Amino acid sequence: MFSFASLVKSSENKENNRNIILLCWMGFYWGMATTMMFTFIPVFVIEELGCSTKSFGLLEGGVIFLSFFARLCSGFFIDFVKRKTPILKLGSILTIFSKFLLACSFNILFVFFAKAIDRLAKGIRIVPSDTMIADLASNKSLAYSTRNMMNIAGSLVGSLIIFLISFCFGQHFRLIFILSVIPTIVAFLILKNKIQYDEEPAPCNEKFRLKLSNINLMTKEYWQYIIVIAILMFSRFDIGFVTIRARSVLSNLDNFAINIPIFMAIYEICIVLVAVPVGKLASKIDNFMILIVGIIILFIANIISLFANSIGAILMIYLASGIHMGVTHGV
Repeated sequence: MFSFASLVKSSENKENNRNIILLCWMGFYWGMATTMMFTFIPVFVIEELGCSTKSFGLLEGGVIFLSFFARLCSGFFIDFVKRKTPILKLGSILTIFSKFLLACSFNILFVFFAKAIDRLAKGIRIVPSDTMIADLASNKSLAYSTRNMMNIAGSLVGSLIIFLISFCFGQHFRLIFILSVIPTIVAFLILKNKIQYDEEPAPCNEKFRLKLSNINLMTKEYWQYIIVIAILMFSRFDIGFVTIRARSVLSNLDNFAINIPIFMAIYEICIVLVAVPVGKLASKIDNFMILIVGIIILFIANIISLFANSIGAILMIYLASGIHMGVTHGV
């Protein structure tokens, strides 16, 4: 861990850099658990629970909305209590609970609740972890890119684990779901026992007031950025839909589910290889240009997905989606 910290110097302060690296390791274990939980959900919902792709689409849309709504609430709550660590712990505990709930799911409603709680948990924990990194890091682009890289590296390890389980024991979805609890517990223990983050509670006489007039404090450039991101989100699809597209194109492929972790590993390797170099580049060139490149790559992925009819085209979708994520998330 400390050799890694010496390579990734997001802060000149050694203690701050250590905490940033620990937050990155938490992202690693969260990424591992998320991949173990989400990789097989599209196939699990359609094949084992017998639901339609339309039902899966509604499920995905609902949980993504809840995730972003939770981020909004989490940000307000941090401004109210002036504390980040308790909120991060709450999100971590909910993440652990969601994995148990998914393993017990017997219909799509249970799957929805499990994914909803997991996405709510991510929405709750992402804001305090982001703001902690912002507080601690002097080189923020490198810090966020490293966190993103570690998250995806964890996803890659999770893909390899479920591939080995599927290859050796077949499609034991619930076994994989219950094993995904382990890395979330490790992440919580890192937060509880290793991270030392000093934060002062708000003074008793300081009252938090939420006013609509505070919106005027946001700059014109901020709102322009928000509009661009909102439009971008309309064109971006969740990786679960890529899996469903792959299933429809490769329906005659034997043991399709066993091959899903391989596709996911390709996607995650692309993100890992791209994220940190782009993060370093972001400190030298205009971030707007990097975002434009990311949008162009997403456009290419969308076009390929429309006309995909072979395993090569499916691989191209995963490659383009991974490169897009690596380019855009660091900035």
